[in-house]
Amino acid sequence: MSSSLTPQADGSRAEERSNEPARRTLSPPEGNDEASGGGGITAEAADAVILADDPGRLADAIAISRRTVRLARESIWVGLGLSAGAMVVAGFGYIPPTVGALLQEAIDVAVILNALRAARPGPDENSHIAFVTSS
Repeated sequence: MSSSLTPQADGSRAEERSNEPARRTLSPPEGNDEASGGGGITAEAADAVILADDPGRLADAIAISRRTVRLARESIWVGLGLSAGAMVVAGFGYIPPTVGALLQEAIDVAVILNALRAARPGPDENSHIAFVTSS
């Protein structure tokens, strides 16, 4: 975004840039009109809109997103590893099919509970921050 552009031109530029591959657009509020929901094109074209006057919230949002991605990847790899290990043991006949199915369900529940840690604030995050997503 550029402070030298009018809100209409800024919105057009944001819309153009958000369609580029691997580009994300952040839109700060343009006064009370945009912060109250009248943001128009700029807010609609942006991938994220900061509604607070504190730009430090951007750092909080980045920290939260990085932690969330880290926990998701951790859960994926732990789940795959445990499942693969259980399949190898079951393949040698040490685990009957029924026990193997129950073991797989236990692994799934454990991995989901691990991923749910992303819903809690991390040690370096402010607990008063709430993010609402829409699709």
